[in-house]
Amino acid sequence: MEASDELDLLFGAAAVELGLLTPDHLADAAAMGNGAALRERLEGLGLLTGEDAARTQQEVERRLAAHGGDSSRAVASLPPDMQCLLDGHLTVAPPATSQDGGPGADPFVTCVSGSREASADQPRRFTILRPHQQGGLGLVSIARDSDFNREVALKEILPASADDQHNRRRFVREAEITGALEHPGVVPVYSLGQYEDGRPYYAMRFIHGADLQQAIDAYRLLPPDKKPLRFRQLLGCFVDVCHTIHYAHSRGVLHRDLKPSNIMLGDYGETLVVDWGLAKASGESHSLDDTGSAPAVELSGNSAAEMTAAGRVIGTPIYMSPEQAAGRHDRIGPATDVYCLGATLYQLLTGAPPFDPNNPNVLAAVRSGIFEPPRKRASDAPKALSAICRKAMALEPGDRYPTCGELGLDVERWLADQPVSAYEEPLSARAWRWVRGHRTLVLSGMTAAVVALVALTLGVLLLSSANQKITAAKDQADLNLQEAVAQRQRAEENAELARQAVRDYYVRVSEESLLDQPGMHPLRNDLLRQALDYYQGFLAESGDDQQLQAEAAAAHYYVGKITEVIDGPEQALEHYDQAAQIQQAQLESAAATDQQAIDYALTLNATGRAYQKLQRPDDAFDLYEQAISIRQQLAEEQPDSAERARELASTVMNVGLLFAGYGDREEALARLQHAQSIRAAHADGEAGAGPLLLRDLGIGSLNTALVLLELQRPEEAAAQLRDAIEQFERAAAAEPNNVADLSRLATCRRVLADIHAARDDVPAAIEQYRAATELMTSLVIRNPEAPAYQLDLAGARMNLGMLLRSINLPDEALAELESAVELLDVPPEESPTPRQRRDLGAAQREAGRLQVELGERDKGLATLRASQETLKSLVREHPGQQEFSSELSKTNEALNEAEESEENAPSEKAA
Repeated sequence: MEASDELDLLFGAAAVELGLLTPDHLADAAAMGNGAALRERLEGLGLLTGEDAARTQQEVERRLAAHGGDSSRAVASLPPDMQCLLDGHLTVAPPATSQDGGPGADPFVTCVSGSREASADQPRRFTILRPHQQGGLGLVSIARDSDFNREVALKEILPASADDQHNRRRFVREAEITGALEHPGVVPVYSLGQYEDGRPYYAMRFIHGADLQQAIDAYRLLPPDKKPLRFRQLLGCFVDVCHTIHYAHSRGVLHRDLKPSNIMLGDYGETLVVDWGLAKASGESHSLDDTGSAPAVELSGNSAAEMTAAGRVIGTPIYMSPEQAAGRHDRIGPATDVYCLGATLYQLLTGAPPFDPNNPNVLAAVRSGIFEPPRKRASDAPKALSAICRKAMALEPGDRYPTCGELGLDVERWLADQPVSAYEEPLSARAWRWVRGHRTLVLSGMTAAVVALVALTLGVLLLSSANQKITAAKDQADLNLQEAVAQRQRAEENAELARQAVRDYYVRVSEESLLDQPGMHPLRNDLLRQALDYYQGFLAESGDDQQLQAEAAAAHYYVGKITEVIDGPEQALEHYDQAAQIQQAQLESAAATDQQAIDYALTLNATGRAYQKLQRPDDAFDLYEQAISIRQQLAEEQPDSAERARELASTVMNVGLLFAGYGDREEALARLQHAQSIRAAHADGEAGAGPLLLRDLGIGSLNTALVLLELQRPEEAAAQLRDAIEQFERAAAAEPNNVADLSRLATCRRVLADIHAARDDVPAAIEQYRAATELMTSLVIRNPEAPAYQLDLAGARMNLGMLLRSINLPDEALAELESAVELLDVPPEESPTPRQRRDLGAAQREAGRLQVELGERDKGLATLRASQETLKSLVREHPGQQEFSSELSKTNEALNEAEESEENAPSEKAA
């Protein structure tokens, strides 16, 4: 290495150590490749000030002085961590000819020598078409194979490395190992040869596709409804890699540099492990089983393996194992590749590598074995997969999976909905798994107790009729009775376990806020159908069994709830009615319990809501009143129960909303305020801290505010909205993924902004509009397939735009209005609603007016004409809607004014 290059390395190391630069900054400077010193390039890019450059140079001179002015010794004294980072980010030769690095470009470069320019020579069989990718030792080009008339990947050793015999042997070793591993997960090698000057090359299959790193990045950007399938597909690719490396180990080959960028995913389902440049062939199989596989890979004399110097670090720091980071080559074995696969799985689960690539002490971090658990970085990572990842990345090799095959098998178990060896599931998860696997057994078990009792009765009668000894008969009958009771208990325990598991499953699915996002509704419905199948099967089996009536009522209730979600309220009524009939009969018995009363009121309330949705207010009112009567009594008997009070308040509020629908706003307000007073009495207690009560308080305040606005009482409405905002913010803090709460919070802020705007309190209105649009924007980003959120956001931006225009901020106003137009202007195949098209026409009109006023006359006229077409089509389709005709008239007037001003524009200029 030239002295100037060594000085550049020392300067880069000092800048990173002083915290003035990151390794990526060094890579940017190196990419300039203009022959200038690194310091000049960094200052030229604005990455380093003159003062900081002087500080860095002082540190370089201090290090040089400590080594007698010998730059080579000073470079050698750098910590291994720093040497590795510099090798990966600071190359002293010109950059590769490829502009984008190709699909296989590696953002975390393996610690090998720097890149060099490729030779123009090539073997006669192969004609180079274009460069593809450059690594530390070789250049890969796309070439034409004249023997088979196909495109191949041709890898040549870089000229700067070609004269080093060690580099040549390493290059040939990579080719021989790759070619010897005959497996679908390894790229086939077609030819290995050398030029006349002895420089080696080899040709291999060119893979059309992307690497796993790119696939993971793309997966993280998918909408929520598309992620589950893609996640399972990527896990399947990961399993393929595990099998490939398990095969390589059986041939005595360790990869030693596994990472997402070294795993290629073909366009047609292929998964291939590439870049075997750091692989080691020991000549002995590393397999723990005798599978009769091919013999260990043996290398030729041209590529014989060399001993790696103790302490030398080989691999990519952020994916390498602790023993690699420590330079302990005596401890490197199959478990090393297991660790690297675990680090790859970590990135699949979290979207990021386990260690920070910009940390100059990354090797020390790897050696410590301490990294952030996957679920801490990504809370949605499945617990079982997180446990698999952590086991694979254990500090001690002996604590990891014994083979890559075992690692892949555990991931396959998770994909097959089976328990994994690395994670002990909680009882509820095991119970639900048992239900899914023994659906018939669960249902038949509930009839086993009845069969056992019938057998007992028949046995006693036969004994009596045979006139056997009374004592013997009694003893035998007792034994039969004990066995029958035991059988019944076992059957009941299994059945109850199954029912509880399904109830828990239903609650998790129906109340999971992530599944309540509009884009997730199809998945939620599919999951609910699984619970529906169970309940319907239970009802078919239980029949009129009196001992199972309570469970039958619960099953009818849950079938009603699920059916209402999937098919609508009308289809749910039959099941609600059957549940209510059973529960009412139980409640009238002498042995009635509070829980039966709670369940009956729950069914009445649900049935009332269904009738309310069906626009049958009288039926809904009767059911609500019955539910209130029961819940009032329960609340009085349990005065300290916040849950009983919450249930009562919910039904009272439902009645208030019924009156609001009738148009009786005064009565509606009285009912809503009564519901809020019930909730408020328990809001400060210990039980009042839960998100359910906070949410109900917020919903109550929002509904009260809307009724107050209809009563022309904006001051009181504003106070209610501020209360609602406080409650929803607290609820959102407790459950940040609950999109319904975030949507309600945004609605509160938008309505409060409207009130401020009507009172000419412009600063307060702008503040609330900004807060509302920020929340709504996050909802649109998280739910891109939910048009309701886009419509709400567009409405808020329209109102904000009009307000900004009124205070003479036309540029800001136009930005808001144009954003609203973009949100509302969807293609016809997405079936926009009449309201959406009306708002689009209005937004186009106001945006067009502003564009004309700001001098964008042609653009403004085009926008106004678009508004005219939007509203014309709406009026044609809905001729009786005066609102649409009124909006069209406003647009026609605005367009006429703009066209008249256009006609007058030339004379004005002449004047």
